[in-house]
Amino acid sequence: MLANKDMDRDLRSMQKDELSMRKVLEAQNKKLVLVSNQSGVSLSAQVLHDDAPPAEVGLQSCMGKFFEAMESFAAACTNAYKVLHLRSEGETNSG
Repeated sequence: MLANKDMDRDLRSMQKDELSMRKVLEAQNKKLVLVSNQSGVSLSAQVLHDDAPPAEVGLQSCMGKFFEAMESFAAACTNAYKVLHLRSEGETNSG
């Protein structure tokens, strides 16, 4: 009887922890999407908007989305560098 009460208490505690972790994760995901939208980087974030809990999405899928976003970010940075480099060459040649 006492073991069941302990298990129930532990289960409730774990459920509360899971809920708080999900809330924190959702808040971080919203910030990530907001920052990516403000910087003009296209973030492939379907996982962030799915109604499925993060535990069900799977680590491999999450990491795939993460690396897609990093690839997109790197491409945007490369393009910005190329534009900046061309501008500086134009100023050097004209001046």
